[in-house]
Amino acid sequence: MVLLQRKLFWFLILLTLIGSWLRVYRLPETLQFLGDQGRDAIRVARMFKQGDLVFIGPVTSIGNMYLGPLYYYFMVPWLWLTYPSPLGPAYAVAVLSIMTIPLLYILGKELVGKQAALIATICITFSSVVITHSRFSWNPNPAPLIGLLFMWALYRAWKNHPRYWLLVAVFFSILIQLHYIALLSIFPALLVLILQIKENIRNKKNMVQLSLNICLAIGIGFVFLSPLMVFDMRHGGTNYLALRQLLGGENSITTFESTNLLSKLWTIAEETHGRSMQLLFDMYIGQQRTRNTIFLALTLLGVLWLLVKKKHFSKGELIVILSVFTAILGTSAYSHNLYDHYVLYVVPGVLLLFGLLGSFIWQHGYIGRVLVMLLLSGFIYQNLPQLSFKPTGTPLPLLAASAQVIAENIQPNEKYNIVLLSETKDYYGQNYRYFLDTIPNKTPLNPDHDDLNDVSALVVINEEAVPIEAIDELPIFEIATFKDVNQKQIFKLPSGSEAYIWRK
Repeated sequence: MVLLQRKLFWFLILLTLIGSWLRVYRLPETLQFLGDQGRDAIRVARMFKQGDLVFIGPVTSIGNMYLGPLYYYFMVPWLWLTYPSPLGPAYAVAVLSIMTIPLLYILGKELVGKQAALIATICITFSSVVITHSRFSWNPNPAPLIGLLFMWALYRAWKNHPRYWLLVAVFFSILIQLHYIALLSIFPALLVLILQIKENIRNKKNMVQLSLNICLAIGIGFVFLSPLMVFDMRHGGTNYLALRQLLGGENSITTFESTNLLSKLWTIAEETHGRSMQLLFDMYIGQQRTRNTIFLALTLLGVLWLLVKKKHFSKGELIVILSVFTAILGTSAYSHNLYDHYVLYVVPGVLLLFGLLGSFIWQHGYIGRVLVMLLLSGFIYQNLPQLSFKPTGTPLPLLAASAQVIAENIQPNEKYNIVLLSETKDYYGQNYRYFLDTIPNKTPLNPDHDDLNDVSALVVINEEAVPIEAIDELPIFEIATFKDVNQKQIFKLPSGSEAYIWRK
């Protein structure tokens, strides 16, 4: 037994080392630093350079609702350590992802057992969707770790002591500041709470302790959301109004052609097929409808088979299954495109579900063990080719060098704005703005606060190689206000793109 435990320990160390290499290999050369990353880095740098504290986080892509500011505060020490390089927060995200590997085994074995947790740990080590989102700084990227901690705290609250509901509240409050789709994690928590109340009543347990801890948990949620509440009070309920729109207004996350309730429910039921494939298979082994439909059917049969054989699921197993299936049902009611980073929080649950099924198959003799080994090999074989260690966008050194060239062409204290023409459609050019912000007396206009008309120069960075005569006709406000100027300067950037400075 001691020998087996020692082998398991070193195997987990090996998995963690492999996972670490996959998450940090060539990170400085390949770091994704696009508009969202530039925007976040600018705001965080101003926090420690100018003491400009924030009460809101990034804005959502749908509904213009602001997330909480927690991720910005997480970034502060890491960006400060590497400033002016933006690498610090990216390394911090990678570290959180590396921590998730051993923690998935350590916490997962409480939820679903050692064997199932080990299978899940192997999967997360090589998961392309997890690795890809661990190699740059972005608010949804820490969600796998927090999603795992949320499930574990929920299990402990149900099995061990109601005081763990305080941790459930902490991790839930963090999750919903990473991405608003993580609000779906409230449903497994509510279901567990209902089951726990019924269990307490049946066993004639004292409800006072549970009630007190639930009240304290709700209080913790309000504390975490208090910055957003302060912001709303000062800005006419901006976030509240946006949330109302998301939940049923013009920007609703659920839009249906029919107003009939049965038709809506049928539409959601039909969508569960696509969402199930995405959450269970597409994110890991690629999109292949026929193959993934077969895998989906086998997974559902496996869960039913497991239930028949076991008679009932343990509390940990039930939490994992509830987490996955409430995410599938919840996203089935989401009518917009569902990107992988929206649902990173449910990845540990999905992999633990795979582990649960895999451990059951493993127990069926030699054939079962061979099948599990083949499935794990297939998972790794499908995921590794999806990894890319090539630059995403303009590499950091070229961004920094290009910003330096732009700054050299800007006159002292000249008020100027930036427009970026690129595939990302980030017209503000936030990644270039970040590096220009690091150069004394060459800071561009701040599009969040400054008057867009109060500028005398416009820098146009032409990454898309748009013909110069066509730029004037682009429907971009900043360009339209400069289209009739005569003073136009052209120069080449180290990144290879042309840049123009138009002056009034």
